[in-house]
Amino acid sequence: MGKFGQVMQSLILLIVRLVFGAGLMVRGLTRVMDGYQHYEPLLFTIGLPWPSIFYWGAVGLEIGGGALIALGLLTRIVAACLTAEFTMTILWIHWWNGFHIANNGYEYAAVLVLLSLLLVAFGAGAVSIDRLLFGRTKDPTDSVVAPV
Repeated sequence: MGKFGQVMQSLILLIVRLVFGAGLMVRGLTRVMDGYQHYEPLLFTIGLPWPSIFYWGAVGLEIGGGALIALGLLTRIVAACLTAEFTMTILWIHWWNGFHIANNGYEYAAVLVLLSLLLVAFGAGAVSIDRLLFGRTKDPTDSVVAPV
């Protein structure tokens, strides 16, 4: 990948991380402000085992994971956990309502899965704590695409 491509990739990953991380933190804080009692009936209705553990796990992952994503710290690990969380919400809650978000479908959750997978695949980018702590890993596309 050329220098311009590397700069653009790092810039885009930074913007994605900041917006996605902030959105996750707001999502988690909204759950806290709504309170467990707001979500408890839904969690029992869908037959989720240990609903309070899943609720607080999701809240912690969204607030803490959102902060870590925004900072670019442990990005791939956190993004993999988020992929699992959002996949579970698609399968347990949204799938039966179809795709469209207006019907409480899986459209939005699918976008969150894809954003998480993007960060699993590409990592945090150059402007991240991951890069400071762990250094640069070899870009897998360097050996696949020959310069023209």
